Amino acid sequence: MSDLSKEAQVSRSPGGNRRCASTGTLKRDCRCDSCRAWRNQRTGAKGQRKTRQVVGVNPERFSGRVANEETWHASNLRFEVKSGKQAEPINTRYVEARNQSDASRAIGDMRPFVFVAAPDGTTPLLVVRADEMGDVVAAFIEEWSTAGVREGEQ
Repeated sequence: MSDLSKEAQVSRSPGGNRRCASTGTLKRDCRCDSCRAWRNQRTGAKGQRKTRQVVGVNPERFSGRVANEETWHASNLRFEVKSGKQAEPINTRYVEARNQSDASRAIGDMRPFVFVAAPDGTTPLLVVRADEMGDVVAAFIEEWSTAGVREGEQ
């Protein structure tokens, strides 16, 4: 009788050998450079796909371009998606700032939240949650139309 374990089935399936060629351990547990790079690429591509769906960027004609934000030429915007450990400090600061803002928000205040990071000597950065971007853009358009922002003012 053949082995019906999940591991045995995966090892026999085409493209399903999830073991490292050099160490023999499962790729998800392996610490070699090759396996770490494989995991980083997968998580990065996952972040790019999620960003593309949430932001609503038009799909590319060829599926190979979907996984790389530098090839999203169907959009009028340039993107650089960061995920994993490199994105954690930004998320931490955003969550802390949002919690501080929410703690002092008046009851009934429905304005969208924008996190602004303003390092010394640089132009301020705006951080917005992707699912709130439509509300933020609409609020900016309304703000600029009522305030009469002059062209070129920063």
